[in-house]
Parts: sequence; C-alpha cells; structure tokens
Amino acid sequence: MAPTFNEIELDVEITAPDGQTCRVPGFQGGDDRWRVRFVPPQPGRYECRSICTDA
Repeated sequence: MAPTFNEIELDVEITAPDGQTCRVPGFQGGDDRWRVRFVPPQPGRYECRSICTDA
C-alpha cells in the first residue's frame, strides 16, 4: 500500500543565481498534488531539487 500524504515529507531546495540556497517545505494542496510556495528575492535563473522522505 502506498503511503498517505500525512506519512510523507516534501521539501524543495532552491538555489538562487548567486549560489545561495534555501529549503522550502511542501504541503498537500487539497487534491492529490503537492505544492510549494516561493517568491524569488532576485531576478535570474533558479535551480530546484525536490527532497522527499516517508515516515
């Protein structure tokens, strides 16, 4: 049986154009999808990496 949303943790590691990184927690969005909210503090290209674990 697949784990449910409350048994899984999701974070996204975001790397800014200047190399700084931050880790943003994901959340279950009311349907069968995960969501992450992020407002970039500077213009440019960002890299994203998902980090998922199960309990």
